[in-house]
Amino acid sequence: MADVWKGSATCTIKTINQDYSDEQTHTWSLFPGLITTMGPFTYYASTWTVTGGGSNSTSKWTYNGIGFGSIRFWKQTPIISPGNSQLRDNTGTYVTPKSGASFTANVFEQALWVPITAQTPTDATGMSSPMIPSTATIGYQDPGGNNNMHTATCSWDFHFGPVQLIPLPLKPKPRPFS
Repeated sequence: MADVWKGSATCTIKTINQDYSDEQTHTWSLFPGLITTMGPFTYYASTWTVTGGGSNSTSKWTYNGIGFGSIRFWKQTPIISPGNSQLRDNTGTYVTPKSGASFTANVFEQALWVPITAQTPTDATGMSSPMIPSTATIGYQDPGGNNNMHTATCSWDFHFGPVQLIPLPLKPKPRPFS
């Protein structure tokens, strides 16, 4: 048994413009067994997933993206933030145009939940509704401009405590030829 951080964070982002709607749910989940320490930071490996979809006058799309990054924890004060640059899944958006063949496109990580200050040395839970500028472009074919209306809701639930780490099985050594 080892004491480590475990948990996840989620943000749902909705965008509406005249003939455009888009909804994305981004989730970051820790891998408690993959940990690196550098200076005052401890980095935990994490997965990022995005699901959702949207439409405009020319097409519909769905999101089903994944990426691998890290979440950074400050040792001195429990402050939590992403530990990687923006992630991208090159085939995470499946687009169905009103005419023509379907295709895939990029989807990008939208990390709006940072930074988090833990309420205690062992617990960081909460919610927020971050403000997104109306000119921001978030989703596939987002028209941007001042007419965008974005809403975002984020939540997180991280806890520090014991977890049983199970080692990965070793690959068997090949037998020598006789």
